[in-house]
Amino acid sequence: MNIFIVVMLIFAFIGFIDKTLHLRWGLASVFDKGLLTMGSMAVSIIGIYCVSLTFIQQHIQLLENLNHYLFFDSSILIGALLAPDMGGYPISSQIAQSTEMIVFSGVLLSSTLGQTISFQLSVFLSFLEEKDIDILMKGFIVGIIVIPAGLLCVFPFFQFSVFTFVINLLPIFIICALIAFAIIKVPQQTVKMLSILANMIKTLSYILFLIVVLGLYFPSIQYVQLSLVEESLVMVLKMIIIVCGSMVLSELILKYGSRPIQYLAHKLGVNNESVIGFVLNCASSLAMLPLYSQMNTKGKLMNAAFSVSGAYVFGGQLGFISGVSHESVTVYVFAKILCGILSILIIQIGYKKMAISE
Repeated sequence: MNIFIVVMLIFAFIGFIDKTLHLRWGLASVFDKGLLTMGSMAVSIIGIYCVSLTFIQQHIQLLENLNHYLFFDSSILIGALLAPDMGGYPISSQIAQSTEMIVFSGVLLSSTLGQTISFQLSVFLSFLEEKDIDILMKGFIVGIIVIPAGLLCVFPFFQFSVFTFVINLLPIFIICALIAFAIIKVPQQTVKMLSILANMIKTLSYILFLIVVLGLYFPSIQYVQLSLVEESLVMVLKMIIIVCGSMVLSELILKYGSRPIQYLAHKLGVNNESVIGFVLNCASSLAMLPLYSQMNTKGKLMNAAFSVSGAYVFGGQLGFISGVSHESVTVYVFAKILCGILSILIIQIGYKKMAISE
């Protein structure tokens, strides 16, 4: 078992002990919050995971033919659009030409660019006030443009030839550059288009979940095999335990890490709420959002940039990856943290040149 998973399990157990034995450590409430995410997570994931896998298995030859018309692996397109737990991994695992590409597209690319396009943009825009949108989008641009550099740094983890790696990294660079360019030149239209895409994916996940549920009660119209449904439920349960562990860990950091938080805030030139946002981002960017309005401008920019890759690195997404591809957990954590830190460093170095009003 991977060390990161072990750590999350330990903290989940600590929260469980506090809740069960009523020890009043102040961790039972955050443990409960983690458990409460099970419903929404199941609805979002089970339908897409089960139906997409079933569909792809039935039409695998058609999808594999895409590779004959592209100079790169077709799984790159899937990873760039979908988060791993919203179809990015299961679809990539079926159409990728090698095990290495499954990890590259279905784990790394989908957990960075894919999660931003298919989930975070719409959630952030629906939650934040209008005055924060501009700074949010500028942060997203920084977070997106560092993705190719971050992925380049994980080359030693793979057994690709240099040529194969570069060929498959090139479309990612082009996609990230086009998205950043579109946000700069036509921000409103780009945001609207990406928001529509994210909402379509969300609605689709509900419809596919309904298809799975109806099949359980009416076998005559069953589309997904029961074994696949059971597999997805086990996967969601593993994710929830990781979420509980990450929330307990975050709570302990916030409770006992005031001095390191103040020190880091001083060094970065942000307020304490901004540093707390980094911690919460690692568990869930949703947990960071309520603090966003309290951050100073530089902190808002850094948290938006960091969330592109760093969000969920120790949250439910980690639980998903450990369930479907446990051998890739290390490179997953390394790549997401690296990209997140790179985006913070870029803002730290070039903040004065960004012409952002306080």
